[in-house]
Amino acid sequence: MFDDYDYKSSSLFQVTFKQRSEDRLLPWEIAGFFNQFNTVYYKNDLLNSISSALLRGISPKDIIISEGSLPLNRRYAKLDLLPEFEAARYFYPIGKPHSLVPSIKTRNINFLYENFYGVNSLLHSRKFRPLGISYLVNALKIQSEKSDLHAEQYLITTAIKFSEQYHKKYSKHYADRTPIEESDITAKLSKIKEKQNKSLNILKEIENFDDALLERVLFSTKKEDKKYQKELGVFFEIFNHTTRPVVYIRVGDGYIRILSRSLVNKTVGGGLELKSAQKNSPLLAIFQGAATLWQTQVDVQHKKEMHKMEILIKEQQLREATAKANMEEEKFQQFKKISSFEVANEIIQSDIFDHQRLPESHIKRRLNSAYANNQEKSRIIYTQQDMEIVKGSMIKIDIQA
Repeated sequence: MFDDYDYKSSSLFQVTFKQRSEDRLLPWEIAGFFNQFNTVYYKNDLLNSISSALLRGISPKDIIISEGSLPLNRRYAKLDLLPEFEAARYFYPIGKPHSLVPSIKTRNINFLYENFYGVNSLLHSRKFRPLGISYLVNALKIQSEKSDLHAEQYLITTAIKFSEQYHKKYSKHYADRTPIEESDITAKLSKIKEKQNKSLNILKEIENFDDALLERVLFSTKKEDKKYQKELGVFFEIFNHTTRPVVYIRVGDGYIRILSRSLVNKTVGGGLELKSAQKNSPLLAIFQGAATLWQTQVDVQHKKEMHKMEILIKEQQLREATAKANMEEEKFQQFKKISSFEVANEIIQSDIFDHQRLPESHIKRRLNSAYANNQEKSRIIYTQQDMEIVKGSMIKIDIQA
């Protein structure tokens, strides 16, 4: 089963930031820089993992994002590999799921979330206690094993039974509460059902689009294409506007795996860490993390060097294919001008450049756009907080020391 950590460098790296001037930074400015840098790092790492998954055969329909940010005040020790229906325990409070490319399967899960919310809204309006999250988990399991209709009927039957039991238990105290009937729930969910049918019809049309047509529709100004653009654009819209998006992929039979899990699951090693911060002016901060640290650094300050590195990677591949050409030593020296060869070699073996290895498609172009958007956010936060990366500070950490 695909695991993005099979394609990331297992080494740790360190980089140092410093304040350009000696202007005093307020505590909230310092905290703001740390949080924003973490967001840029996390999103770059997610984009790397998404690219790696696509490159290795994961369907874009099976790459999924939740609508909101994952709160950071919990450990999320189980966020790694888990049954898809169990994911609702963590992700329902965050928001509904959406696939990288519209998927009928994901959209039906999306609507089951909405139906669950609708049933609970009705229970609440009738002064009954809402269903717990375990009932949604059960409904999702029924959906995966049987059908969407079975899952919806389970929620309806459970809500009716729940209201009857509650009414019977507290009838003396709440005589005005009457149990919910199926017609009440059907009426409550009718708008959701109407929206679901309309959405699924559009998705069925999209499934017949080839890449050229998808590209045309995405950039069309025609009114009739707006409905397709809304469906096609939701994944990256969430990604770009969410601080800490949760992205996971379907692997195996009924399982999902969380991408970039070390940045949301605190029990997994290899996440981004602030190792030290010298708060006296000028501010000096040392971060430790994976190869994505180099990517963030290059994106912001060393675009020319990044281009050189891309060329060197191609040369490295050529060198391996021709059993070490005579110019090997000269190229090694070129690596060292950008960073130590040890660092550069680790970076080449990671997933950082997987997006460039993808075949040309509308997905690749949209991934590149997401990278560019993230790079622009990097530039803005460095400018706003008057920070820069200390040249040559990118080093590999000896984890055995």
